[in-house]
Amino acid sequence: MKKIIASALAICICICTTLNVFAKQISRNDMGIKFNMSDSWEDVSSGDIASFHYYNNSGEFVIVSAHDNEAAFFEGMIGDNELRAICDELFSDNNLAETLGKINNTSSLWVTTESVIAKTEYYSSGTYYRYEKAYTARATGFYDRPFYLTAFIIAKNGKIYSIEYHRDYDNTQHFSDIVDMINSISFAPGEIKITVNGRTVKPDTSPAIIGGRTLVPIRAVAEALNYSIQWDPTTQVVTMISATGSNVLGFQIGYYKVYKNGSFYPLDVSPIIFNGRTYLPVRAAAEAMDAKVSWISDSRTVSIVK
Repeated sequence: MKKIIASALAICICICTTLNVFAKQISRNDMGIKFNMSDSWEDVSSGDIASFHYYNNSGEFVIVSAHDNEAAFFEGMIGDNELRAICDELFSDNNLAETLGKINNTSSLWVTTESVIAKTEYYSSGTYYRYEKAYTARATGFYDRPFYLTAFIIAKNGKIYSIEYHRDYDNTQHFSDIVDMINSISFAPGEIKITVNGRTVKPDTSPAIIGGRTLVPIRAVAEALNYSIQWDPTTQVVTMISATGSNVLGFQIGYYKVYKNGSFYPLDVSPIIFNGRTYLPVRAAAEAMDAKVSWISDSRTVSIVK
């Protein structure tokens, strides 16, 4: 992750001769995100990172990156303390010095932190952890130079997103562009969608991919397939019964088998409970209900047909 950020910093600062390519809406399906960016920012993206520098100052730039994290499917699983630790490591003095040294082709450069502020902030697109750092870069034979970083971190759809605003002077003149961009962010491209017989099913909490398997809050899917749901809090067993009563299924939290009409069959991943919702492996559950399941990767859609 540190190497990715370091290379992105180098790209943003060093590319000054790139042809001007301005975009109003940036769509990055590979990152599961889309957003609006002011025309004052030049798109110098490369690889799996979206990068922009201010048209008249290549030392003022924005980096948008996304990193897989299974806990990021569930709101509240990644706390402020963990986010602070991630930011402290990612933007440590040594990492910043190494990055600036590579950009300026010198090994005799060091960074000193002047101040760090971290807090939670709320925007139209969600709740972000805001991490701000002021630091000074020093190198032999050069004047000390101040730099500033503001990073906005959010966990969504199994990824930790980082929106970083770097600048070589403490100028908030263009900060409104960053706020507008954050307010415009849509994470819809990265959401896992579910269809049952071609109709979209919308559970009250999001599906998740854990251990390479898709888990869903099962009630909405079961009801769309005309099954009733029973929950036993003592045994932590979910029972699903078809409308005719001919198919009875049982899933137990933490148990790697499914009960079906008197027999048990193995599961690759066990059911879980999070925030009061029961998540079942969707393929195993749907196939136990005699339905066919397919994964459409382009649209991140679980298609269930019966």
